[in-house]
Amino acid sequence: MQGSTQKFATPQSFSVMQDKTAFYTHLNSVYSSVPRADIIIVMGDLNAQVGADNYGLERVTIKNGFWSRNENGDMLVDFCNENLLVIGGTVFKHKTCNKVTWVHPDGHTENQIDHIMIQQRWRKSMCDVRNIRNGCPESQIKNSGCIKAIAECRKKSKIQYECFK
Repeated sequence: MQGSTQKFATPQSFSVMQDKTAFYTHLNSVYSSVPRADIIIVMGDLNAQVGADNYGLERVTIKNGFWSRNENGDMLVDFCNENLLVIGGTVFKHKTCNKVTWVHPDGHTENQIDHIMIQQRWRKSMCDVRNIRNGCPESQIKNSGCIKAIAECRKKSKIQYECFK
């Protein structure tokens, strides 16, 4: 099995709808070009708040999201629903400090905007997804922290993905 990486900029929450639509169109085309036999993991700072409400979307968001959904979150949830992905940060129950990936400079406004998604058929391979604030440079903690996902392969060897901003 081969791996590949694609990087591109995510539109901010205040971006115009045309930019957001173009981003998800491009993401969809990249996603659909990957062979279905591969394990596909989509991750990054998507500026999307997916929220805790998962009514009708139980296969995409699993009750443990944070706060409420914004427009970018709607688009991300739609993308995941269309492509049979689950949002890892909503699968595992954690304290708020382990869900929050961005803190406003005022120190009070917190959001979960960085996400890791995996195909629904591989959901049980993901052992944990959380924001880890220990070990991150102080500047990163104020802005986003680090996300750590632990996936367990069929051979029982653990793979760790750490994303640093």
